[in-house]
Amino acid sequence: MKQISRRMMILCLLLVGPVLLFTPASAKAPPLKPGGDKKIVVPNVVGKPWEAARQELKSVGLEIGLSYVTKVTTDAGQNMKVADQSPQAGSQVVSGTPATLTVFKFKPSGEIVVVPKVIGLTLQQAGSVLGQAHLQLAVPKVIATKDKVQNDKVIGQEPEAGQKVPSITRVVLTVYRYQP
Repeated sequence: MKQISRRMMILCLLLVGPVLLFTPASAKAPPLKPGGDKKIVVPNVVGKPWEAARQELKSVGLEIGLSYVTKVTTDAGQNMKVADQSPQAGSQVVSGTPATLTVFKFKPSGEIVVVPKVIGLTLQQAGSVLGQAHLQLAVPKVIATKDKVQNDKVIGQEPEAGQKVPSITRVVLTVYRYQP
């Protein structure tokens, strides 16, 4: 039963994780399970290099969900540093709670980029590829599927692959979500 609840938490994070990036800073972390798992205090990793922050969150017992969402910056010194985190620093959460990191990605202003093809990738892989191309991942459109193998697969993207767009353009993906 514990394994199912973790999977559900990860699935929920993938469905609403990008939305969490736009919630106010005062938003609360997931509530603690009464009499449940070990409680931990979320460390502050904002401003730290992405890999160090990811390792620190894992070391205290947080699961790393969508761990690489990008926020474009024109400050080269901020490249690959954590811009925001969820749950917020200082929050008390249950060990195993999924965490999301928003990472700065340096991009000189005014640059035109080519949209990469991400159809066929998982949502997490697509987010990483788009971030490396200096594009932003918008909240994905979701289509239900009964095929577990197709869960989390990107089946559509807008703008389409090969189009030239300004850097920091938001790319809307359509993904399958398994629903028994």
